[in-house]
Parts: sequence; C-alpha cells; structure tokens
Amino acid sequence: MMLIEKSPFVHIYKSNGKVCLYHSLDITNIYGSHLLAELFESLRFPQTMGQIAGHFKDEHGNIDSRAIEYINLLLRHKFLRYLDSSDETNLIATLNQQAQCSDIRFLYLVPTSVCNLRCKYCHIIDTWAAYGHQHMLPETAEAGIKRFMEYSSISGGQKEIMFYGGEPLLAPELVQHAVDYIRNNSNDCKITMFTNGTAVTWDMAKFLADNDVFVIVSMDGPAQVHDQMRCYVDGRGGFEDAARGYDILENAGCRLGISLVMGRHNIPGLKSAVEYLIDRFRPIDFGFSTLHLHQHGSNPADVDIRLLTEEMIDTFMFIREKGIYAEHLFRRIRPFVEQQIRLKDCPSCGGKFLVAPDKSIGFCEAFLGTGLYYYPLQSFELSNEGYNEWKGIAPVRREECLRCPAIAICGGGCPYDAWVQHGNINSLDTVRCQQSNILLEWLIWDLFDHVSTGGNLDLWELLVPDKAQRQLIYSRIDIADKKLPLCGYSRYGEGEKINHEDHEEKPRRLQT
Repeated sequence: MMLIEKSPFVHIYKSNGKVCLYHSLDITNIYGSHLLAELFESLRFPQTMGQIAGHFKDEHGNIDSRAIEYINLLLRHKFLRYLDSSDETNLIATLNQQAQCSDIRFLYLVPTSVCNLRCKYCHIIDTWAAYGHQHMLPETAEAGIKRFMEYSSISGGQKEIMFYGGEPLLAPELVQHAVDYIRNNSNDCKITMFTNGTAVTWDMAKFLADNDVFVIVSMDGPAQVHDQMRCYVDGRGGFEDAARGYDILENAGCRLGISLVMGRHNIPGLKSAVEYLIDRFRPIDFGFSTLHLHQHGSNPADVDIRLLTEEMIDTFMFIREKGIYAEHLFRRIRPFVEQQIRLKDCPSCGGKFLVAPDKSIGFCEAFLGTGLYYYPLQSFELSNEGYNEWKGIAPVRREECLRCPAIAICGGGCPYDAWVQHGNINSLDTVRCQQSNILLEWLIWDLFDHVSTGGNLDLWELLVPDKAQRQLIYSRIDIADKKLPLCGYSRYGEGEKINHEDHEEKPRRLQT
C-alpha cells in the first residue's frame, strides 16, 4: 500500500472555530471545521489511505463513508502527498533557476545627490552625506541610459526609467536632457519621477506632462502630520511647498501618485491621513513604504511593526473600495490572490541598475556612499561579481525561508535592511519577515470572509476558493489597468505561476 504524508509546506490557521490549511508553495487555501485540523495534527508519520480514513469513525465505530472523498480532495490539492512524490522538490528547483536569471527592466537615474529637505526618517542621509554633493553631466546620463537599453533588450520586458535623488528637480536641465534622450531613443519606455514636490515650476511640470512622465510626490498626510518628519534644514515643514508643487503638476496635466512613508508621525491614524490625501489631491495610486533601518541608531519614526501593518491593512480595506491602487502592498497581495510566487521583494535583486552622478553604476540607492556594490559605468559587465550576488537573492534559496508560511509573498525582504541588521545582504530582513506573516494571516481570513456565506462551517464542509473568488480581495481595484504606474516594478520577481487547472473547483460541501 502506498504511504501518504502531509506536505511540510502546509500550515494550519485557526480563528473562532474555523480552520484554514494553507499550502505555502502552492498558494492554496482549504477552509474547514476542527475536523480538518485534527486530521493534520494526527498525521505524525506516513500512513496508508485506510489508516488515515480510520481517524473518521461514525457513531458505530466504523469508518465514515465520507472519509475517502475528504482525503482524496486533500491529495488532489497537494495538502497530502504520496511518500515518493517529487512535485514540490521539482518546483523548488525550478524556482531556484528562475531566481538566478537576469531580468533587467528598470533604471534609477540620479541627476543630483543634493536634497533640499532633511527628512528625519531618511535612511540614506548619512551615506549620501559621505558621497557628497554631486551633479550628473549630460554625457553620464546618456551613457547610463544607453547601457541600460542594451541590457534591458535582453529580457525583452517593459522598460522603465525612474528619476531619483536627492531631489531630481534641483537639476532641471539634466532632467530635461535625459527625458529628451530617452524619448528620442525608445518608443516604449515608461518614465517616472520621484520628487518631494517643493522645487516644481510650471515650465518643468508642463515638460513632464508633455513627455508622459508619471510623477510620484512624497506626502505623509496633512500638514500637521507631514511636517513632523519632512522638513527643511532649518526645521520648517515642507507640506505647503509640496502641496503647491502637486497642484502645479496637476494643472499642467501630469498623471500623479503619492508616496507615503509610514511611521510614528502617521500611526496610529494612517487611514485618516490617507483619506485626507485622497480628498485633497486625488492621486492615481499610493505607495506605502515601511521604514528602513538607520545604520547608526534607531530610526526616529520607528513604530511597532505589528501596529504599522495592522494600520496598513485597515487603510487598504478603505482604499480598495475607492479603487485606488497601492503599489507596495500589491507586492504581497497579488502573489497570494493570483497564486504566483514572489521570488524577489525588490528589483534591485537582478532587475534594476542605478546610475549615479559620479559615473558609477550600482543596484540599490541605499548603498551609494558606503563604498559597496558600486562600479565604474564604462567597464561594467553583466558578469560582475556584485551583480551576480544581488540577482541570486531569493527566499527559495534560503533554507531558513523554505518552511516559512509567507515564503510565496515576501520576496525575501530588503537586502539593505538585512545588511544593516547582520552585515550581509543575503541575511534575513526580520522586520519584513514579521510584516509578511501578519499580512498573510489577514489575507487568509479576508479571503474566507469573501467566500463563506454563513461564517461558520459544518463538520464535513470544505471550502476551496477558485481564482475569481480570490480576486474578490481586490474589490474595486483594476490591477489589469495599463495606466497604473509602476506595475512592472511592482510585479518584478513574481516567478512560477502555479497551475491549478487539474484540481480547480468551486467551494464545496461534502455531503452528509
């Protein structure tokens, strides 16, 4: 007789008498009663079908007639597996191969390292101070864009170039030169500008609108919130100037989003801050950034990660009803809903280059000024040792991540924060580990709320949500909208799409 065992990638969640089995590699949920948990918890060693069915006895002590169907459903969905099965081993091997592939699609271009603000939570302020005030020359921008175009043509995906800083609009001539160069040499490249909004002029806003540059303005809430952290050198808050800049960009016809950093200045109260920003500015999307670590001392905006994540979830439940996309959150939500494993948390891990003013090329803006992972632009090749190290970062390549419930949605966290914590970009980013697991548990029960009708399940009832039902988590957000910004950036690192066609079925009830 063939022996059956439970998959080591199945995790049990319980809430108010309900049970969910979640397969962390297959990204599948099965909801049931306490019977489901009791079955799994009893399988401490491999057993035959008859032995497993023996756990289900009727009032006369006989094997319940429904037991075989129950067990077969769990086998069909890979929650139980035959002892000699290699499906999960093969999937991990495939994911390992995918995780090490080059997929260059994004370029950060830094016109200047100068910034006119001194945001208190900024994680790169110390390293960029060591880097010094440097401004990019037009020929450096052209060389960086040309090299990026060469490398990105290999992957064949959507190319995106982002202007970053410093504050890029403190170098307006360079920005205009670079945008013109991009538009003259590529018909299909998306362009995004990250700005604090304080240096916007009408001429620049009109130029950006005419060249279809999507602009993301940093705003953390209303003035009394924003100005606590986002200040000028003399301590004055920057909200009034940022709002003025946003209005100029909007009046010029720019497509606009807002990037919000979450910290003790807007938590608790994140939903109220976001509601204000929606009503006042009407952005197309939001970016919700979790604080990065400071190399020296704690971040002054630091807040408990559970509280931060719960506030973020509460805010997402609010904005999804308004149809507003949330870029950072969808890095976690979309893999769960679409059952598509996220191999990388950030495009720095094999998909992004940054070209700096000093004619150097690297992968992560946070390392500029540290002396690490930056190389001469003219001599850089894809065989570069640093690039190979960065592109290999993925949770499926870490033994300690393979048994984590959130492995399919986390992407491995932030290499920079891992480096700050442990001195190694390949180490665990424990902050985002915790955040991903909190988000996963919420996703599991939010999905249940969407697919269940009565809230509680009968003894033999099993619910297996299908694709359409999983997508109810999006509510009014249309993730297929090609006008949404940073879609490619957000989707980077989503690897193997799990094939569930062989066992796709509606939520069902095993008949009594």
